[in-house]
Amino acid sequence: MVISMSNLWSVFISVFIWPAWGFVSGWWYRRKTFAQLRTESRWSRLREFELGGDFYDERLRIRRWKDRLPETGGWFGVSKRQLPGWSTDDLERFALECHRGELTHWAILFATPVFAVWSSGWALAAVIGVGLAASVPFIAICRYNRLRVLAILERRGYAGGDHLVDLVEFVELGGVEPPSISP
Repeated sequence: MVISMSNLWSVFISVFIWPAWGFVSGWWYRRKTFAQLRTESRWSRLREFELGGDFYDERLRIRRWKDRLPETGGWFGVSKRQLPGWSTDDLERFALECHRGELTHWAILFATPVFAVWSSGWALAAVIGVGLAASVPFIAICRYNRLRVLAILERRGYAGGDHLVDLVEFVELGGVEPPSISP
């Protein structure tokens, strides 16, 4: 702890900073273009064990609990509560919006160490717990939804636009960066 304060004050300050950082992260990633979203980072790259979403269905039983959590993507533009439509363009956009949501929650999670500047002991443990609870389930939901949508697109065998074929190949090749995707 760099800034000395009581655990009670530490929790009080953290209660305001967590949501503020969440809004800033959501606002920041909402400004990213689809071309910027196509780039997979080390932590957001889809892994082979995840393909199709079976890991999330079988291991995490994500279908049982994902709809019980809040969905705030609509505050920043696009809700991921339900598919916007079944056209290929709608599905592609939904997959990119899921990636946007995932990146937002990674940013929230990565802010957790900053709270150690004014937190220690049980207050720091509580802040870390909140950070994990506010991010990990949402990252899993975004990844699951993105994988499921990409699987639908792949099953359709859509070849009418190179951008979608590149997205599907991107998943199959384990995250090798595809050519640019237009919004």
